[in-house]
Amino acid sequence: KVAMGILNNGRFGLGAGTGAGMRWMATAILEHCATRKQFGRPLASFGLVKADLAFMAESAYAAEAMAYTTTALIDNGHPDASLEAAACKVFGSEAMWDVVNRCISLMGGLGFADGPDAPPFSRMMRDSRILSIFEGENRVLRLLIALQGVRGPGASLSAVAKNPLGHTSELPALVADRLYGLGLESVAASLAGSGPGASVATSSAAPALKGAAQELAALVSAHGTTVRSALTRHGKNIIEEQQQLERLANNAIDLFASAAVLSRASTAHANKSSTAEHEILIARSFAAKAATRIRARAGDIMSKPASDADTIAIADGMLKHGGYVPAHPLTL
Repeated sequence: KVAMGILNNGRFGLGAGTGAGMRWMATAILEHCATRKQFGRPLASFGLVKADLAFMAESAYAAEAMAYTTTALIDNGHPDASLEAAACKVFGSEAMWDVVNRCISLMGGLGFADGPDAPPFSRMMRDSRILSIFEGENRVLRLLIALQGVRGPGASLSAVAKNPLGHTSELPALVADRLYGLGLESVAASLAGSGPGASVATSSAAPALKGAAQELAALVSAHGTTVRSALTRHGKNIIEEQQQLERLANNAIDLFASAAVLSRASTAHANKSSTAEHEILIARSFAAKAATRIRARAGDIMSKPASDADTIAIADGMLKHGGYVPAHPLTL
């Protein structure tokens, strides 16, 4: 228990630190993009560059919001924030790597330079790479998130299947499309304006975010259905369906991040913050993109793409062959 507590603190702290790192990089690269000219105009005037800058802002904002929400859960006496801590670490470490990679691309060759007078991004790239390995490699943490998240509904479904008439009291909870793990149901319901209060900074979405909050509530409900569908199909063998578990974990992380982001922006609006309007833009954009990812993965979980089997077969072929299998193109 003590060891797990230390790991959870490390994961949570790592995720929180990436928010600060991405915030710094987003500001540092902005000066370059605003002053560097290509084709007679500043880099910052190009649409794809603006998309990179927006991604950095959204990633930093989400990482900070997830850390803040996790802190609120801990401060409010939540018995176990291990999944939230893991989600903070996975999201933050991978977003940090993506942000520094984009910074180097925007800097061009100079971004990869090293030395006392060079930009810091090449060093930051090397340093940020370890973040997905420290405190638990991210693929392992995704399995933790997915398997912990399906434990509750798995036990309930097993009990109902063995004795349906003896567990009628549990059926409403199963039918209600509740999400097990990460406490997302109450968060989403609160942001949508119904349900119990969530352990986050605000219990209602800003008017401009009502639509996004209602969509989040629907996605949380659908995720509960997706979890149970996967359990019904695979049963105990779901532990071997790691591609499916990865999708479940990624959706849980995106749901948690969306809830945290919408909550943070709504708090800024409620407090009449001078940056509230901009924060609402960030939250709405992040939630919309996350919703698209969530729906795509949910479809794959429900249908289990044939490409999953092909992926396993390719790896098995490499193992059997002892390396890369295809003939060199010059031998064709």
